[in-house]
Amino acid sequence: MGTISVEGGKVDDPTLMFGLLVGQYARSHKPCRRIRTIRHMQSSNFVVIWRAAIFVAFVVAAVIVGVTVPVPSVEGIRVAAADAGWWGIAVFVLGYGLVTLTPIPKNVVSIAAGLTWGLGV
Repeated sequence: MGTISVEGGKVDDPTLMFGLLVGQYARSHKPCRRIRTIRHMQSSNFVVIWRAAIFVAFVVAAVIVGVTVPVPSVEGIRVAAADAGWWGIAVFVLGYGLVTLTPIPKNVVSIAAGLTWGLGV
């Protein structure tokens, strides 16, 4: 193994030698820094405002739908599921799979399945 000369002597430990070599390399190269310009800061503020506006529009739309769309009765949902047949179950299973990928509580969808089809499914 080789040795590296440092102030006060020589180093024989390979791990320490590697650390010294990396340290010498790091000191010989200046780190590159990203300079933020006024234009970049303005565009990032614009993005934040745009995202906030989209979020507010989504919340307003959800409230409007929640207030104006009537909630169907349990019997109405069961009739619609019976009319859909096996396609209704297949669509529900696919929808349940998609819901599990979102932060929507799965208990709500599981309760809806129990109310719609009961324990027979």
